[in-house]
Amino acid sequence: MFMSNAVIEIKNLSKSFNGIPVLKDVCMSIKRGSIHGLLGLNGAGKSTVIKILSGFFQPDSGEILVNGKRVVLKNPLCAKKAG
Repeated sequence: MFMSNAVIEIKNLSKSFNGIPVLKDVCMSIKRGSIHGLLGLNGAGKSTVIKILSGFFQPDSGEILVNGKRVVLKNPLCAKKAG
């Protein structure tokens, strides 16, 4: 069985505000011991991804895995507890 060494995995994350899509099927893996940057044009959804991972926003669809376990980050405290 293949085991990922990703600490955080984002799978098919989507988010809209007032019917306007700002994220559509975003996938990303963050691996232990590596440095990552999130780049894009203004309005590309960088802040939205970070706010979802921080528990400030809820995704419309998709999932977040922390150490291989699915988590629901309802608020910043949940995000902090999840690591």
